[in-house]
Amino acid sequence: MRIGIDTAFYSHNPTGIGRYIYELCYELNNYSDIDLVLFLDENSPLNTDPYFKDNEKVIINYSKLDLRRLYVLGKKIDRLNLDLFHATAYNIPFINKTKYIVSLYDLIHLKFPDEYGLTHRLYYRYIVKKACEKSEKIITISESSKKDLIEWLNCDKNKIEITYLSANKNFVPNIGFSDIFSIFDIDNFILYVGNNRPNKNLKRLLVAYSKINENLDDFPKLILTCKPNKELTELTKSLFIKDKVIFIPNVSEDNLILLYSYAIYFIFPSYYEGFGLPLVEAMSTGCPITTSDISSIPEVTKECALYFDPYNINDISLALEKMYLDNNLRNYLSEKGLLRSKEFSWSKTAYQTYLIYKEVVKSEK
Repeated sequence: MRIGIDTAFYSHNPTGIGRYIYELCYELNNYSDIDLVLFLDENSPLNTDPYFKDNEKVIINYSKLDLRRLYVLGKKIDRLNLDLFHATAYNIPFINKTKYIVSLYDLIHLKFPDEYGLTHRLYYRYIVKKACEKSEKIITISESSKKDLIEWLNCDKNKIEITYLSANKNFVPNIGFSDIFSIFDIDNFILYVGNNRPNKNLKRLLVAYSKINENLDDFPKLILTCKPNKELTELTKSLFIKDKVIFIPNVSEDNLILLYSYAIYFIFPSYYEGFGLPLVEAMSTGCPITTSDISSIPEVTKECALYFDPYNINDISLALEKMYLDNNLRNYLSEKGLLRSKEFSWSKTAYQTYLIYKEVVKSEK
């Protein structure tokens, strides 16, 4: 099978989509009956990655969010005699002849329209939706997202397949040291991993965290692996927790593994997730979790987390305090999480994707 795959979202500092793309390509490259053609820009790290040195590469010199790219990419795809093209994000090219499938992870842009604006809604309605309707299959990453997509597209449930995400194999409990620990106590911090987008619910987290600090002077510092925006910075000042909340953006994978491994526990207060990759990373490193009780999150963590209502600040505060005070609970969740993490693997994700490719390629167009 000659399979084209869009790798535009994989960069030197990849997001969750970027990591999905890399791990999927890495695993699929092991299949002898797949000839993987990579579509990428000239600055992509895949251009110099020795693992992909023998793969055919097609350079697209437009930004991944440029509408012109969708037209140019579509033309190239239709000329390359592919059996199938895999669009790995919402920047779906304009394809006329070639069979294609789409990976769509969530509908956050539509779920929270006030936070993402009219442009996003129009793009999803007139480009993403139309492309999904023409696609052979849609891959998503949770039952929760599948339900959202079926409702939005009004399509047959059999058109949408689920392939869960996983943590990189390097995410295991690790003891080591890094310069990153020079700015806080290595044995006394709570960890959040993710970006600062509105669905991550960081404002409520900071307010909930401040309520505990009013009563517990020795409460651990809060480490967030994202860049603070102006609103979050001002909030830490007004809540008098500026010295206890530390933002560390662009954390390397090695340092991230150490952070998970040393954290007292991990908190993930999102009120919407397509999957929640940091949850699997935390479980894989033995880091106990307290997290939201909505969206896809309970599907991923099951009985391996202490849950709270992400819209209720008092509930978040109670969870933060309980996790800190209850060592037995943390140990229990750590053990359960390590077992649960074994159920996720990129090889499984790739195999399920491979079966989808085979089904679509063999089907009548």
